[in-house]
Amino acid sequence: MVFVSREIEKVQIRAAERDATKRMDVLASYITLSSIVYYALAIALLHILRADFNPGYRYLSEYARGPYGALMTSTFFVLGVGSLALLLGLYRSVSSRLYFVPGLASWFTWACAVFLAGIYTSDLQGTPYTRIGRIHDQMGMIAFTSATVALLLLSLALRWEREWRSVWRPAMLLSVVALTSFLVLDPFGQRGLGGWTSASFSPRHSSGCGLSAKEYR
Repeated sequence: MVFVSREIEKVQIRAAERDATKRMDVLASYITLSSIVYYALAIALLHILRADFNPGYRYLSEYARGPYGALMTSTFFVLGVGSLALLLGLYRSVSSRLYFVPGLASWFTWACAVFLAGIYTSDLQGTPYTRIGRIHDQMGMIAFTSATVALLLLSLALRWEREWRSVWRPAMLLSVVALTSFLVLDPFGQRGLGGWTSASFSPRHSSGCGLSAKEYR
């Protein structure tokens, strides 16, 4: 009788642990999706509020200068938190974690670089460079590169994960699109068309949104 009661207790404990794990995964997915939605809405609102800025010319980070700058700055921190939530949720939801270590390390680098880019504000194009502005540019390059590499590595690793195998091809396709957009649009920024370079963010956000949605299910 004592043996049976102990077995029942063990089953109940394992069930409670599974419920806690599921709630944590759902919370991570919710935070990730919310960060992407917040970012998209904030950028759309800034384009309306800052009608004096040419979106084809200005980098998105330049909206942190001047009126409503706090709104743009907040998007860096929100994206950083959302990216860390995605990292945690993905790490907890896969079994073959060794395959994911390189991609997760690159994604962690992206999250940290984005957070630091929010601390160090970008300079406006056409104004003298400052030390803070240079640090922001360096963090931006690290973030763009790390996110692009991370998406490719994570998408490839999904192929060996049974529960995620159904999405690895679409994820890989989005990763290739992200890489292509980065290579194609980055030269526009060097020609003073920062808005086009910022547009390469879209495939990355789509990939993150897809992974968090799958994680939620």
